[in-house]
Amino acid sequence: MPVDVIPGQTPTTEPGTTPTTPTTPEPAPDGARVFDAEYVRQLRAEAAENRKAAQAAAADLKKLQDAQLSDAEKQSARLNELETAQAAHEQERRDLRLRLEVEREARRMGIVDEDAAFRLLDTASIKFDDAGMPTGVDKALKALTEARAWLIQAPSAPPVPATSPTNPPRPGGTPLTRDDIRRMTPEQINANWDAVQAAMSAR
Repeated sequence: MPVDVIPGQTPTTEPGTTPTTPTTPEPAPDGARVFDAEYVRQLRAEAAENRKAAQAAAADLKKLQDAQLSDAEKQSARLNELETAQAAHEQERRDLRLRLEVEREARRMGIVDEDAAFRLLDTASIKFDDAGMPTGVDKALKALTEARAWLIQAPSAPPVPATSPTNPPRPGGTPLTRDDIRRMTPEQINANWDAVQAAMSAR
């Protein structure tokens, strides 16, 4: 049976047993400090908690950065949408102004088909001033008629309108042209509305 040893006393043994000498811990090499197991366990636990806290902080920072990046991307996408819509709206306005100017100038020049003139026109030569109005339409139309002479109406005696308030179009008669409609009075147009509509829709 082991015998308790009190410091300062000589160990005693029971009869029939071999005396034992208390084991002295070996000193740490090179004077290193030795920590007990409980202290080491606490240090490891604290280190583990610190690692978890650092990982959580890094994750929170990443989420914040992603959220800020997403907001920036949304703002950039919205800005691009607005710029695209504004550019499309401005292009529509320019196209409308150009078409109206082409039709006005085509009538002045005696072009027989304003729609064909607009479609065949070299719009690359048309410029727009600061107010957004097209310039150089007359020169572009002149170049177009020189290349396509059929667009210019040949001088001739003014045609007689095919219809009048007292002479409506007859079935199978000559259909109205746009020139006929331009020369008609509002009363004539109202009296022959069906024929006018048919002429306007026939392009």
